[in-house]
Amino acid sequence: MSLWASIVVAPLAFLTSLSLGYALVPLACQTQRDWPLHATSALALAMAFAGIALAWRTYRESTPAPHTARAKDDAPHARFLATVGVFVSALFALATLALWSTVWVLSPCFA
Repeated sequence: MSLWASIVVAPLAFLTSLSLGYALVPLACQTQRDWPLHATSALALAMAFAGIALAWRTYRESTPAPHTARAKDDAPHARFLATVGVFVSALFALATLALWSTVWVLSPCFA
């Protein structure tokens, strides 16, 4: 289960942050406070880093130790999914940073 969670959590956090960002812009413009936009981006970034950590831990656990003679039968499968989880979570962490950079640069009332 942790293998799929590391692949799915970061994209869902990014999409949720994007949707909440669009929904919170009128409120941020009206109140002249953009902290809710920063909070949603920070939470999405934390979720992406959690996905990276989860996938990395799974990768380390599925890698056989040098002194063992044979790995488990599902170890290659687990290593592959953990590697995909690390890369997917890292990609969406970068996407979240790119999305968050617009909050830093542009005013919520920029229209």
